[in-house]
Amino acid sequence: MRFDTDLAYLKSITMPRIILLLLTITIVSSCTSYKQLAKQDPNETTYYYDKNLEGSYENEVSENQKVSLWQDLYRARYNKDIPHSAYRTQVKINVPSDRELIATLYRDGRKEDSLLFKGKQKGKYFVLRKRSRFLPLFPILLASEGTKTIIGNDLEGNLTLVQKISSSSSSPLLNTSSGIDAEVITAVYARK
Repeated sequence: MRFDTDLAYLKSITMPRIILLLLTITIVSSCTSYKQLAKQDPNETTYYYDKNLEGSYENEVSENQKVSLWQDLYRARYNKDIPHSAYRTQVKINVPSDRELIATLYRDGRKEDSLLFKGKQKGKYFVLRKRSRFLPLFPILLASEGTKTIIGNDLEGNLTLVQKISSSSSSPLLNTSSGIDAEVITAVYARK
């Protein structure tokens, strides 16, 4: 009899904590607005016009082959990195409609890969639809990852990209939380 009462009491305090934790992770992981990301962009951006955004862009940044436009776009699409060499590659951006963007990777003039993004224009940027992953392994672990990306053009026509990558995890069973880790990436890719 005592065991049943203790179990009922444990359920009554654990369930509200779990619901609160899930709600907190969901709200915090999705609260980055495009305006907050736009403030992180150190470049002056022109007003958005889809035809300005269309074109070919260098994939490399300062001869660093680990940092590339394709890597940033892939991370925005799939929430993970891909082994990729940016050597002698370009990325062509096409905006077929006001809610779609297509990025195509070319190496030495040959098409290698393509990504389709859903999103929309907000202010001076095209905002790629946020990618989120939520991993509920209750009661052991609750984890969340998210990527929000905005792209636009600077005054010289180069592509500006601002991306926020965030992750958080907690363990309701152990009553621990790692907090929220966030990284903001800003980059400019030269128009070809």
